[in-house]
Amino acid sequence: MNILKEKNDYFKIKNEREIEEGYLYKITSFSEELCDFINKYFENLKKNGIYIKGNLKNPTKENIDYFLEIVGSKVKFDRNILNENLKKWIPSFSDEIREKIVICLSEIFFDLTKEIKSVNILKNIYVKFMCWFFYQIQYLDIEGEILPKILYNGIPSKHELIFFKILVKLGIDILIFSLKDDVILEGIPNVFFKKESDFPENFDVEILMKYTFKFENIEKNERNIGEDIYKEILNNCERKSLFIKTLGVKDENTIALELLKFKEKIEKQGRDILILENQIEKPSFEEVEKIKRGNFNNFFDAIVELANNIKFSNKEKLKKIQDIFIKNLYEIKEEKHYKVINIGISIVCWLNRYSSLIIKNSKFGFPVLIYFGKCTEIAEKIFFKIISKLEIDVLLICPDKNQNYILEDEFLIEKIYEKSIDLKKFPKKIDDLEIKTVAFNAEKKLEEILYNDTGMYYQQQFKKATSVVLNTIFEEVQILWNQENKYRMNFETISSEVIIPNICTKVIGVPNRNISAYWKLVNSFLSENTFFYSEFPLEKENIKNNLIVSNYLINNTFLKKEIKKDPNFKYSFLNNKTQDYILEKIECVLNKNYFENICRNIKYKILEILLNLNIQILRAIQNYDFTKKSPKIVMVDIKETGPRIEDAILLAFFREIGFDILLFIPTGYQSVNKYLRDNFFVEHQVGEFVYDLTIPEYDSKNNKLNLGILNLKSFFKI
Repeated sequence: MNILKEKNDYFKIKNEREIEEGYLYKITSFSEELCDFINKYFENLKKNGIYIKGNLKNPTKENIDYFLEIVGSKVKFDRNILNENLKKWIPSFSDEIREKIVICLSEIFFDLTKEIKSVNILKNIYVKFMCWFFYQIQYLDIEGEILPKILYNGIPSKHELIFFKILVKLGIDILIFSLKDDVILEGIPNVFFKKESDFPENFDVEILMKYTFKFENIEKNERNIGEDIYKEILNNCERKSLFIKTLGVKDENTIALELLKFKEKIEKQGRDILILENQIEKPSFEEVEKIKRGNFNNFFDAIVELANNIKFSNKEKLKKIQDIFIKNLYEIKEEKHYKVINIGISIVCWLNRYSSLIIKNSKFGFPVLIYFGKCTEIAEKIFFKIISKLEIDVLLICPDKNQNYILEDEFLIEKIYEKSIDLKKFPKKIDDLEIKTVAFNAEKKLEEILYNDTGMYYQQQFKKATSVVLNTIFEEVQILWNQENKYRMNFETISSEVIIPNICTKVIGVPNRNISAYWKLVNSFLSENTFFYSEFPLEKENIKNNLIVSNYLINNTFLKKEIKKDPNFKYSFLNNKTQDYILEKIECVLNKNYFENICRNIKYKILEILLNLNIQILRAIQNYDFTKKSPKIVMVDIKETGPRIEDAILLAFFREIGFDILLFIPTGYQSVNKYLRDNFFVEHQVGEFVYDLTIPEYDSKNNKLNLGILNLKSFFKI
């Protein structure tokens, strides 16, 4: 390990060091020099480094699966194999860096095999190290003149210390800050060489770190805000700009009129006002194209480069907003830096888009930005935090308390009211007002009394549902089949969501080999709200549209909001509640482990099938009142040809959406189970296997099988 002769050796560039290795030291005691040293260290950290609080996170299952998909499961601590794996995993590493890592790994695992005999444990340690390289280290500029820095705040684990020794060999400086000198740190020297004193009470290294950013000091608004926040904003006496969030309303009957009057008074004062509703419009292709981005291994430099894209003519405000932008982006707790960069791009586009409001210097008072609705996107929250520091009154209004969102900022003033109203848009003109009569309000209050935890429900009361399959005997299926959901066991309502106890049953064999009785049994499950299928595939002509499904499945995340904006989205004619419910259930099918032994591109196939459902199915979903009878799927499978994966996808979706499913298989064949997990259906064998049956003709008009003209051959194929 590189020996530190004096503490400032930490800040020597590569050419000034005796050997091209980093330092690994600790700070476990207080010193008068500590504050200056930490501040200087953190200044270097911003340029090329990372701050770790607590412990390095263990890889998630998704991280490990991704590693095995790229590298394969072949793990041997042979240098050639280690080198080959690392080249696949992080191709951006140079040959020299890769060679250093491979040498360290082979030596480390040679030693570990002496104390750890389990191959699986060794493999787990290796995968953990590789994930740490990928998610934490690869973006550092390891080969530059200014060596990377890591500040570790906490007590590292045994594996972290082993990993740190590899990083030191690569030329990365590591400083461990710990409020106590733990046993595991005994072998690591102290950067101040000797203990001077204990830390002051409540000392925190982050208190020192946050002052190293040279941002303009913004004083917190200590003014007490009264109940009438609109009056406070309208008050133009000498004050600082206000950053206010309101949740709920004082009076649901007058809120719309109050908002309209407030807007008109702002305008009469000669102040500029901008009203955004429900979501800030995403940056357009043209806006994003204008943003210049370099290929930076250094995360901090990448953020600074983004900040340079902010275009304001007022240089004083420009510098201020760039500093605030950098600070807020750098503090986002997100391991994947590209996600932070994407957030930053959106914010830069919005700052440029609304720059005329932001740089406005009005003699009449601060400009006002009103955001109406819930705010859940990280980019939107940071955007509001930034502009609230720029001599603009920012007012976030969310009348619906069910849409609560968390927004933390030391300058934010929150007002929470008891009442709530689902007001769809900000009233900008008199035409937008909806005046409610006394009778109307009385009716609404009566509905609240009647339909709140009483077992009574009004039409289409609930927006969402989660289906739970009932485990029953077959005789119970016959009883429950035509029952309304609200009368079934385990039916529950939670807020605006319903738990639907639904039937997903596979009926095998023919009772007593009685064919006539068998078709009568099948017929008894057919009714007005039933989709009957007499053979696979369930959808013979799956009409495609021009939607490019790959655009909406990024890093295994289904982009539900974005897909609704696509002009080729096939379900845009449905009401919003139904659109959202369908997309949510598609996401469930994507994420749940329904399918067995299938190709890796199954997720694209799922989107392709489920974004092209036929109109009858769509109508059934939109008409579905979760408290009443579920739509039904009845399927008879008598053939050897069998279903396709597309059929399994549809059945998984029908189950998620809350349909009752009944699959009759007189032959006992595997049928659609070849694609689905064993526990997908509740199976009932009701009789012996019978082959070569002929299904009676289905009368779609009356939703019944025509049992009067059964093919006589079916009586004799026993």
